[in-house]
Amino acid sequence: MEITKIGSDNGEIMLEIKGRITAIEEEELGAAINAAVSETKRLKLDFKDVDYLSSAGLRTLVSAKKQMDANGGMITIINAAADVREVFEMTGLADMFGI
Repeated sequence: MEITKIGSDNGEIMLEIKGRITAIEEEELGAAINAAVSETKRLKLDFKDVDYLSSAGLRTLVSAKKQMDANGGMITIINAAADVREVFEMTGLADMFGI
């Protein structure tokens, strides 16, 4: 998995994520999200190149979403491929992340 951080002039941060998000990678994803959450109230996760998302990855995302909500921020997921979007829809989390 690769994670690229992209900032913007309006204070928003986007993390471009590439590869598979399994139980092994979810710790790295969580660390990247936590770092970004400490810097912004608006975080976008670009899942264009994510081809697999495990339940551990989902747990990391839900935890980050709760943290952002508590701090008055928001996380959105953009460009999710059909297979990954289906995981969010089956778990009832698609609306939570604006997918």
